[in-house]
Amino acid sequence: MPFVRKRGWRKRTVYQALRGSAWLKDIIGGLSVLATWQLIQLWAVVQHTQLQEEPDRHCWTPNASGEFTTKSAYQRFFVGSTKFEPYKRLWKWLH
Repeated sequence: MPFVRKRGWRKRTVYQALRGSAWLKDIIGGLSVLATWQLIQLWAVVQHTQLQEEPDRHCWTPNASGEFTTKSAYQRFFVGSTKFEPYKRLWKWLH
């Protein structure tokens, strides 16, 4: 059973949903104790989130040599992510 209303939620932006905690009104049905606890934790995290209403923009910066390459664009997807260095050994061990 879905716990989120389907009507209109795809037409709303994250900014609109967070404004006035409108996203909470989309939750329907009875939630388990665990789901209720998770909802309270989520609400505590997002209640002070402030977003701009302007649309997102994607920035693609050149590599060190000043070129815009496919590789530099792909690397932008991972800015701020955590690398798992031993993946090569793990991959080799699994295969």
